[in-house]
Amino acid sequence: MQNVGSNRMSGNAFPAIGFLFVIFSVIVLIYCMQAGKMVYSVAIPIFPLVAFFMFTVIIKNPFYGILVFYLARHLLPIGLFKYGSMLQSSYTLILALIFFSVYYKNRIKREPFSGPMTQELSISFKVVLFIMVSAVFISSLPRVLDYEMFFNPKVMSGFGRVQREPYFFFFNGILISILVVWLVNSERKLTIFFWTLIVIGICLAVQGFLQYYGLVLITPNQELFYFYERRLTAATGHSAGATAERIMPALCLVLSFLLVEKGKKVLTAFLISAFLITAILLTYTRAVYVGVACALIVFCLLSISRDMLAQRKTRILLLCLAVFLAIVIAVEQFGLIDHFTSSARTHNHPYGGSSLRLRIGRWVLLVEPFFENPIFGYGLGSSKEILGVYAVGVYSRLYSSVHSFYVSWLIDNGVIGFFAITVLYIASIKNLMKARSISKRGHNLRLFIYANIILSTFCGVSVQYLANSEYGLDIWMFLYFSLSHVALRLSRTERNKAIRETLPA
Repeated sequence: MQNVGSNRMSGNAFPAIGFLFVIFSVIVLIYCMQAGKMVYSVAIPIFPLVAFFMFTVIIKNPFYGILVFYLARHLLPIGLFKYGSMLQSSYTLILALIFFSVYYKNRIKREPFSGPMTQELSISFKVVLFIMVSAVFISSLPRVLDYEMFFNPKVMSGFGRVQREPYFFFFNGILISILVVWLVNSERKLTIFFWTLIVIGICLAVQGFLQYYGLVLITPNQELFYFYERRLTAATGHSAGATAERIMPALCLVLSFLLVEKGKKVLTAFLISAFLITAILLTYTRAVYVGVACALIVFCLLSISRDMLAQRKTRILLLCLAVFLAIVIAVEQFGLIDHFTSSARTHNHPYGGSSLRLRIGRWVLLVEPFFENPIFGYGLGSSKEILGVYAVGVYSRLYSSVHSFYVSWLIDNGVIGFFAITVLYIASIKNLMKARSISKRGHNLRLFIYANIILSTFCGVSVQYLANSEYGLDIWMFLYFSLSHVALRLSRTERNKAIRETLPA
């Protein structure tokens, strides 16, 4: 029985994705040129065009809806709407459209003698999602039921207010993880998905360089913190750190392609790698430096064996050369060392001026509130508000962000939430280790490298989240969790296929 969605790809959908990418880039350019404000005379005619193409592309092939989601999630300006929760709800609409399209193709327009286009969700996948949803539901239920603090339209996301965006991040993360496992059901689709993330990283880096050289205006929410420090930031309104975090997965992915691609794609991967490393260096985000280093170390330990050194020593040398070239350019052309030695970026904070001390100061303040409610926490998105309660007097300047995902998660969801995220981490790593082992035994180099790069990137992101509290669950934790299941399933499928081919007719 033929699986409709596994390998059949629409020939016209991918150009449409490219068109949407151009539209998103135009929106960003208009937003940036207007100093962070959209001109309604331009936005109103563009919106129906984008909506129409999104609808037609997703209905025709729901897999491309995942690409549309990530293009919008990374490339639309974060200040496009007055409230961040409104922007996140628009991403939920994209995911809902993908779900509708899957239902339409499975139940209404399935081709004769064909199976469903989606893959089965494994029991382990469902169990982990159930644990995550249960933990957040239990910790957040009292908060959600508080109408005056949560549902009141006058109390929107903002400084010292209820943070409703994390609930969208979490809900969208659940939806996108299901869709990725359902729809990324072939090696080719996984490759296309990876290249989409790489293109997003390139776009963010290009935006950063355009602002770095003053070719486009810096939006107001960036100018105060980053303009005089000359830190590379994306035109979408993300901070230097958030920009670096979004470029990092693209860098890790393109470095892996140095080992598996052929012909001109190898040179392309080399040039992109050097470009993205340079961009990350110019964000001056030390947490991401450490994350990238950890990802590369883990990737090399997992991937580069004695046999690979002998067979692909030229590719490995190119990988090392890309890193070396980017560092030289950043030091010689952009004064990387001078930046760190001449600008300490210190202020009169009670814990001193270094970034690490400022973060530790916040974490210390949250020890007391944690022990007041250690089991269930205070509800998703409350850590900033809790920090504001305790950061008073001389400590008031520490009240901005917790600057650690794990501390935020622990305060928000307590021990039960920390147990849930630990289960998700263990399941992801276990799946990827199995996938690389199966692919290695089956001599499938591409899937072996794919499993290694997903695992190493996951490790790098996890490390840099020690010093960053952004709730990007739909683009980080749940993404890698779902990709671990995709990698495991593909490795088993290819192994079974190879076994069948060796059996006598």
